[in-house]
Amino acid sequence: MNPRCNRSAFQMFGNVFVVTTIPAYTSRPIIIAVIMQRITPNINLTINFGNQTIRAETPTKQTELPKWIVERDLYNADASYVSIMNYTYYTTGKHNAVAIVTDPGIEQLQKNISRDFTMDVEILHPLKHFIGFFYLINNGPSCAKCTLSMTVLSQGLTDDCITTIDPGDGSEPQVVKMQLRGVNYSEWVIDLMKQLHVLIPLESFYSGSLDHSYATSGQFLAEAIMKEPDRDKRDLLSAKTIITVDLRPHLTPTVGTVALFNNGPVYQGKDYSLLLVIEHLTPNAKVVIAEDDTVLFSDLTPERGLELPAWARDEVIQYPMIGNRTDYLLLNLMHRFFVSGTHILEAKIWDEEYDDVITIHTEVIILQLPCDSRELNIRGGGGVIKEASLKLKQKDFIKLSIDVNLDCNVTGSLTYAWTVSYVETHAPKESRGRQIQLPQEATTTLSELFIPAFLLDIGYYLIQFQVNRILLAIA
Repeated sequence: MNPRCNRSAFQMFGNVFVVTTIPAYTSRPIIIAVIMQRITPNINLTINFGNQTIRAETPTKQTELPKWIVERDLYNADASYVSIMNYTYYTTGKHNAVAIVTDPGIEQLQKNISRDFTMDVEILHPLKHFIGFFYLINNGPSCAKCTLSMTVLSQGLTDDCITTIDPGDGSEPQVVKMQLRGVNYSEWVIDLMKQLHVLIPLESFYSGSLDHSYATSGQFLAEAIMKEPDRDKRDLLSAKTIITVDLRPHLTPTVGTVALFNNGPVYQGKDYSLLLVIEHLTPNAKVVIAEDDTVLFSDLTPERGLELPAWARDEVIQYPMIGNRTDYLLLNLMHRFFVSGTHILEAKIWDEEYDDVITIHTEVIILQLPCDSRELNIRGGGGVIKEASLKLKQKDFIKLSIDVNLDCNVTGSLTYAWTVSYVETHAPKESRGRQIQLPQEATTTLSELFIPAFLLDIGYYLIQFQVNRILLAIA
């Protein structure tokens, strides 16, 4: 990027330089300055960037040059005319920036058309090209003198990157070590990244964390900065997050993970189990479990060292923040509902010395009890037949009726289906025989079967019936 002077124009313009801010990056404006020791009365100045030529401002006398030009240590730079413009390159590599000077009132410049003054511009990728997405998040709000966590996540990482987090409270920025991809993130990190609608999987990010305690309450603007030592100080990545600190502490970070499980679905009127799992608990914390405004359990005291019930082992172990840990506080409760449907239970944990209330929910599904057949009788010949075995003569008619008594809390109707089968005399006792077509003269009316005399051949018959219920509504 060494500027060059065209000596053929020296008598008219003196030393002429074309310079630019360095380093220069793609998709970022750079400043290009044309510096001339002298100018002519009707000077026209354009700059050719290869595929585009742009007219520049007429150079003006500068008594004090910009600092970045002075730092270039140009010859006689304190007595110069300067024209400055911005330009953006979109490809990397070396580019020529050519300043073209013309003056229609000067014969020499008319004949030779112009005098060109050229410099090379090297365009680099900015740091963001290598890093990609860059975030800073926190698990606040926090409380004064409580520990708050900040996590910085970057999609990419270079070998020389240095990442610092400034808590924003006047304390010194801290260097954080960026971990490799695939770490196990805290639940609050997972939830916040979902709220930010980040579509890139968390497993593809590098991450670093800083735990910090704020001495006073208020709002603080924390900032994470990632940069490389050899790059221009302006070529860096920055991400900020607002942190709210209250006077009273928050219970949530103190208690940690809380989960509520149940072994439903169960039938109405039957016991179901509730399992409350708590990571930590303050000495004065209170725990209640309620449905809407109805408190089901109060003054609860979870205990450590209890064994997980068999029904809950698989579900609890698969819970991401518990896994195989066995040091949690447990509370195992029994309860029953007499109304079918979905019941939403809420466990609440609070402490008067803390600012927030922790709530966790679970859905308990209560099933409708099936109907039980309490009594089923066959009536025939004027009495109750406990076994369907009748010895009739051919001249006798057959008349059977069914009495069904159901224990059921639903309304509906019953349907009846009759079948008659002929059983050979030598057939085994348990044989069901061969089903025959009922004679046309036989009638079935709801729960009654009537077969007139002389319609069946002599022999053994098996008469079967099936009762079905059609549920209409819950009683």
